[in-house]
Amino acid sequence: MKGLPKFLSLGPVLLVLWLSVQATLLIVINIIYPDLLFYPLS
Repeated sequence: MKGLPKFLSLGPVLLVLWLSVQATLLIVINIIYPDLLFYPLS
């Protein structure tokens, strides 16, 4: 139970960082390869 407050303060920070990285990668991939999210590769 000693590490629980540290985990509760670290969890949301890691979640925000991970979602920011995913959003940035999605935006960059969409800029480099437009229409890749809407049409199949073949």
